[in-house]
This record gives sequence, C-alpha cells and structure tokens, in this order.
Amino acid sequence: HKQGILKERPNNYIYTTVINTWAVVGKPDKARQVFDRMLGDHKQGILKERPNNYIYTTVINTWAVVGKPDKARQVFDRMLGDH
Repeated sequence: HKQGILKERPNNYIYTTVINTWAVVGKPDKARQVFDRMLGDHKQGILKERPNNYIYTTVINTWAVVGKPDKARQVFDRMLGDH
C-alpha cells in the first residue's frame, strides 16, 4: 500500500489485531477510530460480522486505563444498543 491506503478492506481478524495494538500502546483514540471504521464497514455490508464483545471490551478497557470513563461509557452504551 502507498500512503496508508489499502485497496481492500480489512476483515474481522485484521480489525481486531489493529484495535488490540492501539490498545496495548495506550492510544484509545486510534483504537476508537479503527473501531468506528469497522462498524461502518459492517453497516455498509462490507464486513459480514459485527464487532464482537471482545472488540467492544478492548476499546472500553483502553479508555478506562487512560482515565476516560466517560469515553468508556459511550462505547459500552453503544455495545448495549448493538446487541
């Protein structure tokens, strides 16, 4: 890929890996961006599977660890609405 642009969209495994990576390095904003893109791909029918509880929990924990409970709660509320 050139300049960070992929010709094909990632699958669930790739999304999970990237979200986990951003979580491990303490970048919840980046994890959330990837998560939002994953949700968008699912809603558009590009990604067959919706984000699972593991993905939601990873993003929630990432916000909690950096002391942003309000952001963690937003993701939690979204999880409840999506399931």
